[in-house]
Amino acid sequence: MKPGYDARRRNRNIGTEKSGHGQDNRLTIPWRWEESRIYYEVLTDPVVIKRKIGGRDITFLVEPTRKDCCHCCTIDDLVKMLTSIPAEAQTHVDRYILRQPTRKQSILSPVWGRFVYWADLGKYEGPALIIEAQEPGMMTPRSRSLSLADQEELARLREDGHEVIETKRAFEVTQSRDSSRATQLYRTLPHEIGHNAHYIEDVENRISATRSRDELARVYFAKPSAEREAYAHRFADNQRQRLTKSGVIPFDRTVNVARMKSEGLDPSWFGE
Repeated sequence: MKPGYDARRRNRNIGTEKSGHGQDNRLTIPWRWEESRIYYEVLTDPVVIKRKIGGRDITFLVEPTRKDCCHCCTIDDLVKMLTSIPAEAQTHVDRYILRQPTRKQSILSPVWGRFVYWADLGKYEGPALIIEAQEPGMMTPRSRSLSLADQEELARLREDGHEVIETKRAFEVTQSRDSSRATQLYRTLPHEIGHNAHYIEDVENRISATRSRDELARVYFAKPSAEREAYAHRFADNQRQRLTKSGVIPFDRTVNVARMKSEGLDPSWFGE
């Protein structure tokens, strides 16, 4: 007897991603449903360090690192750089986090650092700038199909001292502690501060009797991300050119092992 019509015989999507196959086991960053904070706001046993920069009280939250990772910038490195960047661009940013990402986070969401307009950090909540620990010697493949922005980023990495090897299939970027330090200290830090400077310019400085902070903030966050990134890149490039011309950067790595230990920091977290 001839079998009836079976739609499955002609459905080429069965067993593929289009039909939902593999959706339940996709690699994702774990998140607990009862946790209201974003994963990078959840810190594990951070050491709290206080500094004064330009009369402002600054808090550094330093997470312990894995054995294969380190914080490429020391706190003294960051303080020296922050002292050289205009104070008005740093308004409200009194929290700096040296964070250790998990392996999954490093794979799925690798970043040098990030600016958080408002971070839920318990008693230290507020705008925060995060610098992430890196793994010296790690090689990251990058596609040969590069957009203009990707080409510019690859050129920046070469300039910072990262080893970039072109193969038939990809660009292989290998980082060291010193090349990562150059990227994070001279590019990432001013870039993320640039986001804060942009917010101050477009929101804080335009509040008036007819335009509230909430209204201005909605307009600001409605801007395309590419526009906000372009502003931050310009800010960072201008600061880098100014500080290079004046001889402030580059400067030698600042390490005070005795002070680290007295403040509860392990020098090995910084690759010492």
